[in-house]
Amino acid sequence: MATMATMAAPLRRIGVIGAVLVLVTASAAGAGGGDGPFDWTMDPTSGPAGTVITVTGTCPLPVGENDWDSVGLFLQDPNAEPPESMGEEAVWLDERFEPITAGEEWSFTLTVPADVDPSTLEVGKQCASVDGEGAYDRGETTTWMDFVVTAPATTSTTTPAPETTEPEAPASETPAPAAAAVAAVATPTFTG
Repeated sequence: MATMATMAAPLRRIGVIGAVLVLVTASAAGAGGGDGPFDWTMDPTSGPAGTVITVTGTCPLPVGENDWDSVGLFLQDPNAEPPESMGEEAVWLDERFEPITAGEEWSFTLTVPADVDPSTLEVGKQCASVDGEGAYDRGETTTWMDFVVTAPATTSTTTPAPETTEPEAPASETPAPAAAAVAAVATPTFTG
C-alpha cells in the first residue's frame, strides 16, 4: 500500500513540471505579447505610425497533409469594429500572403498605416497551403504578437532670429549734422 510520503514525491515532480511549463509558456507569450511559443519574430515591437515591421520565421516541414507552401501575415486593430456578418472578409491594416519553402527561413514586412493613432495592434502569422489555382486552401492556427504604436517623436527646433544690421551710408553722402549744443543753466542755491 502506498503511503502519503511515497505518493507526495511524484506529485511534487508533476507540480514542478507544471510550473516549468507555465513559466515557459508565460515567457513566450510575454516576449511577444500574444500566444506562444513562436516560430517567428518581429522587429521592431513598437514605433510610430508609418513604421515598417519586419517579420521573420519558418513554417514546419510537411507532416501529413500540412505541406505549407505559403505564409500569411496580418496587421489588425483588435479594437476595431468587426465585420457585420461572418461572410465578410476581415479588414486588415496591412496583410501579405507570400510563397515560402517549408523548413526554410523567410522574412517579409508589414507597414503600420500613417493615420493610426497610438494604440496596441496585433501582428499575426499563419503557415498555409494554396490549391492548384493559387487560392488559400488551409492553414495552421494563427499566432499573434502585439505591436505598440507610439506617439510620433517630437523635435524642437530653434531657429535663430535673422541678424539685422543698419545699412551703412555710402561714402559719397555727407553725414547728418550733429545736434545743436544746449547750454546748461545753473540752478541757484539759497543759504540761510
